[in-house]
Amino acid sequence: MKYNYILDTSSLFYYLPKLQQEQRLSPWCENDCRMIIPEKVKEEIKDMESKIFLKIATPKLSVSSPKKMYIKEVKKKSGESGGLHSLSETDISLIALALQFSREEQGETVVVSEDFAIQNYCSLYGINFKSLRNRKINEKRIIIKQCKACKERYPVKFSSCPSCGSEVFKLLTIKHLKELKKNGSIFGQHEQ
Repeated sequence: MKYNYILDTSSLFYYLPKLQQEQRLSPWCENDCRMIIPEKVKEEIKDMESKIFLKIATPKLSVSSPKKMYIKEVKKKSGESGGLHSLSETDISLIALALQFSREEQGETVVVSEDFAIQNYCSLYGINFKSLRNRKINEKRIIIKQCKACKERYPVKFSSCPSCGSEVFKLLTIKHLKELKKNGSIFGQHEQ
């Protein structure tokens, strides 16, 4: 099976010396795998040594930018689930590129990242991810609002409480909505 590994910045820094030394990348990346970084990850590389490593690694490493439609989709979903504030433009680009590859390319797409926010969004999209240090999320999470006046819970997309109109709220981090629906709705009549 063909694998498309999308690397974030920390994963790229881990692999650059290995790519330069022609080492086998890992037990999970054999002959039929591609290593890809988003253009935004490449832009984060500032020091000269890393730029030289990246230039040497270029034949083994592809640089790509996601289509705008996937960036919009990731921004919309992360805004609806309350996590847009936890994602940088580079993170959004990485998730969008993984989403694009998972839908348009043959083979399996895997994101390589230690970042829990990236892992969470990959999980919400059904995109596989790996951690180099075995640091993985235990569960999917979303952020919702809870009205301080009437205690109603509602999606972050609302600027005020749909029940009483109050604009005073607190943010709650909860397990992913689909998992919670097994025990009943968390939003009452105000579904996402």
